[in-house]
Amino acid sequence: MFTVHENFRYLVTICLTTLFSVTACAQEASQSSTVDAVVISGVRVIDGLGDAPKENQDILIGDGKIVAIGASGSIAVPDNVAKIDGSGMTAMPGLIDMHIHTQGGWGNG
Repeated sequence: MFTVHENFRYLVTICLTTLFSVTACAQEASQSSTVDAVVISGVRVIDGLGDAPKENQDILIGDGKIVAIGASGSIAVPDNVAKIDGSGMTAMPGLIDMHIHTQGGWGNG
């Protein structure tokens, strides 16, 4: 079973993948060297647990996973990273529609 902290990281990863994938791909394609990680700086983070939003956070993503989240400038960022300015943006757990009928409705399986 996942802990609350692991669930938070998982949910934020889903949201970030959706929210920033186009931007990250565009920035990576424009760079001549290969990047090791991506850092999204200055973003508001909503954890989905009912806590107050945290302003001005940095999110470090490496190997397809969230490596660290912390106040801007407080986390160690490797030299070779793609940088995304998240100012004015919000990272939060992805929202999904849990009320779907994949088997034909109420009485059909």
